[in-house]
Parts: sequence; C-alpha cells; structure tokens
Amino acid sequence: MKVDTDLARFSSHGKLENNVEVYDGMVYSSSLKRNIKLVLPKFNKGNRMGHALLYSTDIYLEAMTLLRYYKARFQIEFLFRDAKQYTGLVHCQFLRKEAINMQVNASEL
Repeated sequence: MKVDTDLARFSSHGKLENNVEVYDGMVYSSSLKRNIKLVLPKFNKGNRMGHALLYSTDIYLEAMTLLRYYKARFQIEFLFRDAKQYTGLVHCQFLRKEAINMQVNASEL
C-alpha cells in the first residue's frame, strides 16, 4: 500500500508516554477499494524519525483504540510464537485428538 505520509493530511492526537506522536486520517485504499482509517505513530529511532502505518476498515474507530488493538494483537502473536517455539508443539504432526493431547502433555515446559 502506498501512502503519502505528509502530516498536513493527518490530524494530531498528541503524544504517548514514550514521546510517540500519534496522527490519524482517512485515506482511500485502492487494493481494498474502500476508505480506511490510517493511524501514523511517529517515534525517535536513534537520530532519525521512524513511523508505522496501522489501519482499520472501521473508519469511525478512535486512533488510540486502534493502537491498543494492534498492541494486544502483537502480544498475542508473540505468545503463540513463543509457545510453539519453546514447547515443541511445532513438531507435532498428529491428526487424532488423543494423539495431540498426548503430545501437548508430553511437550517440554
């Protein structure tokens, strides 16, 4: 997705506790063929400014709510990644319910 990140197109929502400036706006996504809510957090990355593009198809969603949703989503994904990586569940290839149950109970904890 290509987005012009000129801040004149976005409205400011202030700063978070770690000096992250938050901007949001509504843009048209040609790949989704609809308007989307775009949240642009800008942060210091060493001596440069970094940013991320977070979006939702719910154009009425508050910017801070969208940030909380993304934060929760990544915490959940890291939990699943760590669970698969450190418990050996990635190596399970069983199809029967009983065999999967045995693999989970026998996995390293």
